[in-house]
Amino acid sequence: MCNFLHHQRGFPIPSSAAFGKIGDAYVKDIHRYVEAQGVPVVHFERSDKKEEIARPLIEAAAREGGMAKVVLLGIAQEKASAWCS
Repeated sequence: MCNFLHHQRGFPIPSSAAFGKIGDAYVKDIHRYVEAQGVPVVHFERSDKKEEIARPLIEAAAREGGMAKVVLLGIAQEKASAWCS
């Protein structure tokens, strides 16, 4: 990881904070892309059936011949279990 952060990504001091900067830049790039392409951003709620919400967009893209098209950016906060002592 130190080599990756220092030599590949150019961080002078390899630390876990660098991963936050890399992640933040990635998220900004994704949002910039979907805005430029006119892709809708959907913030899912816990009870939302994500596939049902996405299905009309997927079907519309298929009718237009867009087999490899981004139809939405879905944002959801998923729960994860973690062990702690």
